[in-house]
Amino acid sequence: MEMHSHLSALNETRNNWFLRVRVTRIWNNTTSSGIMIRYNMILLDCEMHAVVAPELWNLFAGIITPGTIYCIRNLNVSPSTGLFRPVHSKDMIHFTASTTVVLDLNNDLFIPRHKFHITPLNELRDSFYFYGPENQPVYSTDVVGVVENLEAMRTVQIQHGSRDLMRFNISDGLNRHCVSFYSPFPEHYEALYETQLENPVIVILASTRVSVFRNTYVIGNLPSTKIYINIDDPQVFLMRQRPYSVSTSYKSTSYRTTWKIKARVTRMWPSVFVTDNGTETMKGYNLVLLDDADCHVHVFVYADN
Repeated sequence: MEMHSHLSALNETRNNWFLRVRVTRIWNNTTSSGIMIRYNMILLDCEMHAVVAPELWNLFAGIITPGTIYCIRNLNVSPSTGLFRPVHSKDMIHFTASTTVVLDLNNDLFIPRHKFHITPLNELRDSFYFYGPENQPVYSTDVVGVVENLEAMRTVQIQHGSRDLMRFNISDGLNRHCVSFYSPFPEHYEALYETQLENPVIVILASTRVSVFRNTYVIGNLPSTKIYINIDDPQVFLMRQRPYSVSTSYKSTSYRTTWKIKARVTRMWPSVFVTDNGTETMKGYNLVLLDDADCHVHVFVYADN
């Protein structure tokens, strides 16, 4: 099989690179008047931001879908620029008219489905070291937490007219921050309002904007923001091991460890994580408990217990 280059090896010296990468996200940028500026993708073997001009996007729109691995040839590389960059790579990829994209049908390449640069909630203040010399934000921020106090969506008036607003808190049990997302919302946002989600509802908010309002840190959305809900990811797994007692309305958390309950086990499933080299590791077992007040609680039991 033809040798391919890793994203970490790309530079500006040539434009005939051959890659085998997974596309993890796609979004577009528009002006305030709705004019399309460019289409964006996150390519993953080590992670890199790729952009496509609007006039070229029709060449690839029917081919590329998030989560799939592709062979990509002939592209340009340039230094990353702009504010709130979605990845920390020093370079970015530009698709050209000579770029080709082909679905990779081989199964000999392992690339994880996601990669996040999580900033712990207690370090959001320190995340401002991402800011440039003129106090402008260089990188966006990924965060993980339990959803609490999910509010009904409402319409508000802002500087540029009326926008829909969704608000909730995310918490790690000790730290809690407000999330305020304005329309247009990230893809699949409506899933947060489904009543059948497994509790606790743990989200990874990728590529968010952190700002300060009245001495409070607020997590906001960008065009590149995406919401991942209860996904099979090590960060979610670690969050789920914390001793939460969570109501179905996402509102209560507690660190008490002497609870005594009477409940029925309604579901049980294993937690298995796959490392970067494809090795499977059994972490433990999950249970969903249901009591006579019709309240569901998620419980995790380590495999060695």
